[in-house]
Amino acid sequence: MAFGKKNVVSQDLADYSIMLMGESGIGKTTTMYKVCQKEFGDDGYILLNMGREDGVSAINGVVYEDVENWKKFAAIVNDIVKNKDTDYPNLKVLVVDTLDQLLEITEPE
Repeated sequence: MAFGKKNVVSQDLADYSIMLMGESGIGKTTTMYKVCQKEFGDDGYILLNMGREDGVSAINGVVYEDVENWKKFAAIVNDIVKNKDTDYPNLKVLVVDTLDQLLEITEPE
């Protein structure tokens, strides 16, 4: 018996988790919007504007949803899972903007 297999790196960005870190206002949200728009189009991503985050206010055309609390986050995720084939057939990426705000709305739960 011989062991060993050859790895093939995926060229599909949807296969990866990507995290951008940086100071406020340097363009993290804009960068993710531009990448998602170019790679996946309007139906291929949703940017989740978490908690008190307001990163979408200066981005014309971004596809987003305000997520004020855990209940809303859970409702969005459940809706996507339940209706993936009908309502979200082209959805490839959810952008969480920002991780610290996701943690803040998750902690009470």
